[in-house]
Amino acid sequence: MTDTSFAIADLQSRWHTLNDLDRAQAIKSIYQSGMSLRNLASRLNCSPSLLTHLLQAAQAPIEDQVLARQGELSTRALWRAVKAVGTRRIALHPEEIAFERERTAVQTKLISSWLPAP
Repeated sequence: MTDTSFAIADLQSRWHTLNDLDRAQAIKSIYQSGMSLRNLASRLNCSPSLLTHLLQAAQAPIEDQVLARQGELSTRALWRAVKAVGTRRIALHPEEIAFERERTAVQTKLISSWLPAP
C-alpha cells in the first residue's frame, strides 16, 4: 500500500504540471494497483467522472494523442474520438478489427520513434 501512497503523493505534487495524457497514465497505474476511482478522486480532490474521462481519452487513436500532446486537440476531443472509434468498431468484422490493431501497432512504433526518450 505504501507504493500506492507514494504514487498518489507524487501525482498530487505534479498534477498541475502534467498534461492530461500523462495524468491518465498515472491514474491508470494507480487504478490497476487496486484503488477505486472514487477513492483516488477523493485523494486527488477531483471527481471520479474526471478520472474516467481522462482514462477514456488515453484510449484515443495514437494520431489524436500526438495532436493532443502538441496542444492541437483537447481532452474532450480525445474523449469524443474514443466514443467514435467504439461506435465504428461495433460495425466492423473481426478481420477488420485485427487489421486495424496491426496498423495501430505499426503507427505506434513509428510515432514512438519521433518522440524524445523520457
